[in-house]
Amino acid sequence: MHKRTIKAKDILNDIRKRLSDSQLMSKYGLSAEGLQDVFIKLVQAKAILPEELFDRAPVLEKDSVTIESIRMGTRQKTEIEIPVHDATNPRQVGMLRDLSPNGVGVRGIETRRGDLRTLVVAANHLFPVNIFSFVAVCRWIKTRRPEGIIDAGFEITNISEEAKKQLKTIIELSAMD
Repeated sequence: MHKRTIKAKDILNDIRKRLSDSQLMSKYGLSAEGLQDVFIKLVQAKAILPEELFDRAPVLEKDSVTIESIRMGTRQKTEIEIPVHDATNPRQVGMLRDLSPNGVGVRGIETRRGDLRTLVVAANHLFPVNIFSFVAVCRWIKTRRPEGIIDAGFEITNISEEAKKQLKTIIELSAMD
């Protein structure tokens, strides 16, 4: 069987142009499983961040491509608006999009990749937790056009044991939908 050669540069350009999974599979002659393999190889080669693949449109077939398997740890997506802000700018409030013991996704806080932030989570009106904070580094950002809303992924680099417990409580209770 002849193995297909796909230039990483070409498929990366198409991914960043927001071609759908179906369009990518058609253009490159891939099955859903083959596209998943390409995504994994691109992430392993550090050509693309896993976060760049998370909002991919699902393929409407039973063998849909899933990117969650690439992530080092599964994040709990949340439909609840959990407020978060940078400790240096409490008036700029964002919302947590997803959570894990190692990181969070945030919508609405201006940041740049590599920024180190102390994030404050004020979910005490939603969950039986205290307000807590942790230090995190921004690993990726996406700007939603035309709205200009910023989504960012932060890796937690420093968190107290007490804050870890508070975060764990939110993750567990968010999973009970």
